[in-house]
Amino acid sequence: MISPTGKTSVRSDSKGDGHYGSPRGARMHDGTDYPCIPGQQVVAPIAGTVSREAVPYADDPKYRGLVIQGKHARVKLFYLLPAKGIVGKSVAEGQVIGTAQDISAKYGKEMTPHIHLQVESYDPELLIGYPG
Repeated sequence: MISPTGKTSVRSDSKGDGHYGSPRGARMHDGTDYPCIPGQQVVAPIAGTVSREAVPYADDPKYRGLVIQGKHARVKLFYLLPAKGIVGKSVAEGQVIGTAQDISAKYGKEMTPHIHLQVESYDPELLIGYPG
């Protein structure tokens, strides 16, 4: 799996921490936020099929995302405009899948623009023998 923005650092700003499991009031953050520059290309973190578009906010449909089903994992990405015609297509890891949106327009300039990457499911076989 690779970063969808090319950044390996995780967002940390006055609005919060973008690490998996960071507190979000009464809940925990269920993804990892990779900083981006609004308008930059976003790439597929895994190879697979783009199964559908995703909408992070039911009350604000201008923010978009994608779900990619790979051989061993399914991931969801938020805050990107999907490439035209990408839904239903097979993509390679690192292939351009869309363009980064500016989430700071919703939450204020204190929030670093980012792509939210969430692992929806994975095959536990991937972790067998993993030194952890």
